[in-house]
Amino acid sequence: SGKTRLFDVLINQAILRNEAVIIIDPKGDKEMQENARRTCEAMGCPERFVSFHPAFPEQSIRIDPLRNYTRVTEIASRIAALIPSEAGADPFKSFGWQALNNIAQGLSLTYQRPNLKLLRRFLEGGAAGLVIQALSAYCERHVEGWEGDALPYLERVPNGSREKRAQAFMRYYYDRVQPEHPSTELEGLLNMFKHDATHFGKMVASLLPIMNMLTSGELGELLSPDPTDSDDPRLITDSAKIINNAMVAYIGLDSLTDNMVASAIGSIFLSDL
Repeated sequence: SGKTRLFDVLINQAILRNEAVIIIDPKGDKEMQENARRTCEAMGCPERFVSFHPAFPEQSIRIDPLRNYTRVTEIASRIAALIPSEAGADPFKSFGWQALNNIAQGLSLTYQRPNLKLLRRFLEGGAAGLVIQALSAYCERHVEGWEGDALPYLERVPNGSREKRAQAFMRYYYDRVQPEHPSTELEGLLNMFKHDATHFGKMVASLLPIMNMLTSGELGELLSPDPTDSDDPRLITDSAKIINNAMVAYIGLDSLTDNMVASAIGSIFLSDL
């Protein structure tokens, strides 16, 4: 009945009006993609058109769905929304949100921008390294001469593992820093670090497959782009740049090939928008 071609006409009109256009295509309509690209070329602005598609990573742009947020808690909400849940107050979903938020808050304390790969690394590998970085950054800002003050705590574990050094930092925080300079964000991360590892693994068991979906293989490079990687020439963008620069973004989900991953990608992009 021509519904798709009518949609094509509406898209082309929006492009000609210099509006930002974002096409989220679950199945993959190559003709629609090409028509949008040709319209940009006909206007003399081929750079306006960008394309994301997990099935064609070498031709795809890289786009970070976690780059834009107002509050750090939004990051955890976008990902936790992907956790399958039968009840409204699912304890596994709530715990997953809390774990993601603690890591995101810790990363923001160290001036690192949270992305999917970083969140997965600290979920799977433990938060000891992040605890050390976050406590160091926090004390640098709030406690004068903290390094000398913390030295007696660190000297107790001169050749200790990262976990033991993190525990020494934690003791220093509770003994010397918390009474005068408490931080709820930091304490959330420390509570997660103290949590029993076996129980923690069980509680995030439904979250880890989602993180694996969004960070494995080529998809990890597409959704968690590294701006310092000079060997990768693919464009890096995000939803704010697309909208502010009136770009035309075709986002293919490839749902016919892999429905579960496509659903997760679509959901996180819509949450970002």
